Amino acid sequence: APPPPPPAAPPVECPSGSLPYNFSFRPGMGRQLSFNEEIVTDSGVFFAGVSLPPSPTPCIGAGIWTPITNLNDGDLLGCPDNGNNAINGVNGDGCNLLVVLEDESQLNDTSNIKIDDCRQGGSIISLQLVPPQPVLSYSFWDNENGEGSLFTWQNENGASNTVNIPVSGNNNGVTEDISTNQQLPPNDVQFVNVTYGGSGGLQTLRLCSTTTTTPMVNEPPPTTTGAVVEGDPHIHTFEGEHYLLLNQGTFDLWHLSGLQTSFVSNVSLGLTKKVDVNWQVYTHYSGSKSFTKAILVVDKSGGHLRQMAELTSKDCQWRIRMPGKEWEVVKESKLFFVPDGLPDGKKDYVT
Repeated sequence: APPPPPPAAPPVECPSGSLPYNFSFRPGMGRQLSFNEEIVTDSGVFFAGVSLPPSPTPCIGAGIWTPITNLNDGDLLGCPDNGNNAINGVNGDGCNLLVVLEDESQLNDTSNIKIDDCRQGGSIISLQLVPPQPVLSYSFWDNENGEGSLFTWQNENGASNTVNIPVSGNNNGVTEDISTNQQLPPNDVQFVNVTYGGSGGLQTLRLCSTTTTTPMVNEPPPTTTGAVVEGDPHIHTFEGEHYLLLNQGTFDLWHLSGLQTSFVSNVSLGLTKKVDVNWQVYTHYSGSKSFTKAILVVDKSGGHLRQMAELTSKDCQWRIRMPGKEWEVVKESKLFFVPDGLPDGKKDYVT
């Protein structure tokens, strides 16, 4: 007898401490998308490109359709826009659609942009998820006749799988659960590709959000004698505790105080001098996976502000600041410090 088939893989679920939520293409106005644009701020969902049918074609790119920017009064407007049907309980949440744009002339007036979805089949819009994460389901609006519309996900190893987007009929939507897909469970999805067989738009993706700061229990301590911050982020403290940080905001990551440094003082004629040490490191997390957006190092040794250093994701450049001075970009390797002592006399370099 042939061997029994292997057991089916369990449904894809959000990681421990993470909750599923419906990502919609809102807030934000109707517009044409730019390459590598984060479609909703701090969502981790980026526009990665669009492939259009061969010329001549009326399709001009990818964009966000809204009821306000609708060009064709009879098209797409059945998309729910009230509290009873809205996603996440927010009116209109379901009515921003990812569409293939038609008619570039309607995009020129920024105060009155009008958008129509391109009905010519064959366009593909690509989204990138940063970092890769599970995709549990998707919703598509106005896939009237099937028209060869496809939904493809690709994981971070390059493996991909494609399913047909079911026919929804005119001005109707369809939601498809892909969490039980056995060919390629949608874990660690890095790219989503939507093939538009004709009219319609992608309405939502069901992703995994983060909401709370949760102590992790029954996990082994890190294999290190120090403290570690890794991942999205996992925090291992000096006391051996492990936390998965799922909140957004600015946090006191590390604080060293209660100690003294001692040295032979140049100012005090060779006598030993002791100074209280006070170092603080702050970090700012934001985004659906609590990405690190900034690190601030503050030195208050000796009871007063001595120096600060900052690194942010805005431009990934270190900046330093001394008391009474402006922030300065660090352009090359250097030491920076504020010495104690008289302006024209001997000085002590404390930290």
